[in-house]
Amino acid sequence: MESIQALYSATDSVAQDIEMQDLPSEDPMKNHFHCYLLRSLHPEHPLKTYIGFTTNPQRRVRQHNGEITSGARRTKRSRPWEYVAVIDGFQDKVSAMQFEWAWQHVGRSKVFREAVGCDKLARKMKRRRGVKARLDELGILMNDCPPFNTTFPLKVYFPETEYRDLFCSVSKENDITDLEVCSLDDMPFAKGELAKNRSRQPNDGKFP
Repeated sequence: MESIQALYSATDSVAQDIEMQDLPSEDPMKNHFHCYLLRSLHPEHPLKTYIGFTTNPQRRVRQHNGEITSGARRTKRSRPWEYVAVIDGFQDKVSAMQFEWAWQHVGRSKVFREAVGCDKLARKMKRRRGVKARLDELGILMNDCPPFNTTFPLKVYFPETEYRDLFCSVSKENDITDLEVCSLDDMPFAKGELAKNRSRQPNDGKFP
């Protein structure tokens, strides 16, 4: 993740220049680019959270939990992890990683600092810990920070109702309506992965 930092040094300056491109199609085979918020279930780390990027949330949480390889080093000591929120609807990998960087660095992000109206407040918010703090920042990014609040048709998926309710309690009332509580298996990317897997299977001349 740190390797993308150079890209994000320019993110705030180019954010307002990003124009609306073709909206993501409803094709289940298309790629999905996500940002996500994890919380640690380790009893010694109740306030530990992690923000990341992925194209496959199912695989990524298994990596974070050590079930398969390539998990982030920062999450190793605080396993197990679970999703709090998964944000979908980014146009491409670059836009998703711009959002990820701004969320991870709210004290440094120009668009976030301008949204809250005070550099000192933005730095103070960054020092907060826990799920509620991160969801508060998510609401500000989606409501008040261009291009995320204007360009991309973002949708937030919550695996648990309690996380959706907490997000609504800290976000501006009625400003973000595209929210859904559902399992990972029911999210669009999962249906897309299923469609891709089916397309790779040999037909053997038989009709499905």
